[in-house]
Amino acid sequence: MGRIISQGFVDSLKRKAKRLERERRELTHSQALDLIAQQEGYENWSLLARNVERCTGMKRVTERYPYTIHLRGIARDSKRELTMRLSSKHPAAHYEKQHWIHWTLQGGSRRSDSEATAVMTDPGERNLWHRLVRAQRMVSFLDATDLRASRSTRAVYGSHSIPGCFDHDCLWKDPEGRYIVTVEPYMRWGHPDEIRSLCDSNEWQYELLPKGYGLWLPCDASCGPECESHTRMFVISPKRQGGDLQATVRAILSMPRLWPDIVADTAPCLSV
Repeated sequence: MGRIISQGFVDSLKRKAKRLERERRELTHSQALDLIAQQEGYENWSLLARNVERCTGMKRVTERYPYTIHLRGIARDSKRELTMRLSSKHPAAHYEKQHWIHWTLQGGSRRSDSEATAVMTDPGERNLWHRLVRAQRMVSFLDATDLRASRSTRAVYGSHSIPGCFDHDCLWKDPEGRYIVTVEPYMRWGHPDEIRSLCDSNEWQYELLPKGYGLWLPCDASCGPECESHTRMFVISPKRQGGDLQATVRAILSMPRLWPDIVADTAPCLSV
């Protein structure tokens, strides 16, 4: 059934079933519920209740992610357009200044609306698709963790210089003002060992996430167990003003794995 039934309407149906049960004493409570469900076009009460549960879940998702971002990617070489539709916890302007997104919002005076269109351009179609997927990962990451980008490198590293082994690094601040660092090295190089050594020497907590999680170029579905051609994400909590490492890791692992499969030749319009 495609019909959406509210919980309030279900309660009224239950009361109706109780009245029917009193009027027809030969009926059990389950039989009365089934008869009421059949009057509403369902085979039995179980199917009606299942539809209510599905619709309630849809409502929870809508309440948690009330904004829609229509992401348009324009490839200047082929003049083709790739599109995505993102559900988000915040308006599009919230993500505009975050790392690696670099989109332009259309209709600046309407940025507080529940829907917005963001445009990204790139000379090449393949690179554009990677940027679109990266923006999608970034929105999912920010919504899952409630982190925000920070430039307070001195507060974390003691100076403005970032350790040389930190590849694809981002510095984040949580709602309590504490810091989290994410670093995503290519596993075929020596940086992972350098990162571990640096964290150990500074007494920083860290965790290496499973393959497929990250913002830059995580493994895709076709990668074997020994893949070293993609990035892996280290999540780091500095000793000084460090955030909750395990809570951040759990939040990231709740994200879907978004793999940047290149299908531009067969799908000029991609909706996610």
